[in-house]
Amino acid sequence: MIGCIVLCGMVGRWIAPNNLIDIHGRPLIEYQLSFIENFENIDRIILAVQSYNIEVVREYIKNRYNRKEIEISVEEVPLGTGGAIKRALDLVDKDLVLVCNYNDFVNLDVYGLERFAREVSKHVVCVKSSFVCPYGIFLEDGFKEKPIIHEETNIGWYIFRTKDIKEVFSGLPEKFSLERLVLEKNLIEYAKYDIGEGVIWRPVHSRKDIEEISEILSRRFK
Repeated sequence: MIGCIVLCGMVGRWIAPNNLIDIHGRPLIEYQLSFIENFENIDRIILAVQSYNIEVVREYIKNRYNRKEIEISVEEVPLGTGGAIKRALDLVDKDLVLVCNYNDFVNLDVYGLERFAREVSKHVVCVKSSFVCPYGIFLEDGFKEKPIIHEETNIGWYIFRTKDIKEVFSGLPEKFSLERLVLEKNLIEYAKYDIGEGVIWRPVHSRKDIEEISEILSRRFK
């Protein structure tokens, strides 16, 4: 079994202040939780939430059916991705913990990801994909509209070895960026897990993103 932390620090703030973003009558966060709940190797979900929106999130959790225990880790002030994870780790009681964002959707095989994480001796496994450029760009051989750029891209899904990452984080400040302070400066040993062919990765950061992913989510969760 593994734990799970869902980073929800900015839930709704960038597009729907003090509310939960809605797609087809369901909060955006519900699609992520519904996906995660399907995996029997996850027994508990921890939501890392900033305090400005905590009551909205609590009301949502109270009023929905949950197949798994859900707890909330509260940030009184924004702590960054690393700080949010560091605080939420206090609620993790498993040797491995899956970490993801509430608004990064990927139909990932979490069972396969866990198996891979147990086979490698690294602090963390980072899930990677090829990058699809959201813009048209000029290349040496001409113009390409939204090309797939074959560089390894971090999609924001991880599996951490809980004990190891707690030790690394113990010497870091309360507020910090996982990506800039930890990954860029090589403070941890990491392995990379490819999401594989046919796996959809769609981050949602704008109204346009919501419109584009709306049809996909409506089909998945009819």
